[in-house]
Amino acid sequence: MARAMTVVSGLALVRSVLLALVLACGITQRLQQAVALTRSIADGDLSQRLGNAANGRQGAGHGNDEVAQTLTALGEMPSRLHSTIGQVRASVLAIECASSEIASGTNDPSARTEQSASSLQAAASSLAQLTSTVKSSADNAAMASKLTNSASADAQRGGAVV
Repeated sequence: MARAMTVVSGLALVRSVLLALVLACGITQRLQQAVALTRSIADGDLSQRLGNAANGRQGAGHGNDEVAQTLTALGEMPSRLHSTIGQVRASVLAIECASSEIASGTNDPSARTEQSASSLQAAASSLAQLTSTVKSSADNAAMASKLTNSASADAQRGGAVV
């Protein structure tokens, strides 16, 4: 009986060791998948995904243990990072567009100011020319008035002589 107990104990021990090896290999294999995925994400490769285990077993991230939960979270990370990067790109494009609009908005008033200054300068030149013409007309009018007064005086003297 002692011998049978020893054999049963030995078989139980061998079975326990084999079970521990199978569990350790399963955990190690899943952790290696996690490390490989983490490294590819760290290298900027968001196309990598956790694959399903061979022979129809559950995928690497399935189960309720901590390793399965970690693998599930790591499996979701590339698509979420890809989505976040897409949102950042869209925001960058929106900021770039807004910056261009602001830049063109500051250029427009500058161009309009230059155009207004040019128009104002032309108006000032025209006004100076008009002033010169008015002065010349006033001088001519004064000369005509003198001539008219002189002619009137001559006419009155001539009328007085007649």
